[in-house]
Amino acid sequence: MTRKEITISDISQKNMADLIHLACIFDSEVMLESSQYRINAKSLMGVMAFNLTDGMAINIAASGKDEQEALSAIEDFFMKR
Repeated sequence: MTRKEITISDISQKNMADLIHLACIFDSEVMLESSQYRINAKSLMGVMAFNLTDGMAINIAASGKDEQEALSAIEDFFMKR
């Protein structure tokens, strides 16, 4: 399992579908974690309930054969917003 902590910036609810689509490209399990929650980044209900907000610190965790690529892509998604 690979894990990376990032801080969310400039995120909106409109971006959530793009995040889910990106996570689904990878075979690896992709999770988003905060101090209270751990959700599947491929789940619409999970991502919506996670309630990502600007300034929020989260961990991206990926596990599987393409975990490095998944982690990098999700990190890039959040950093380019």
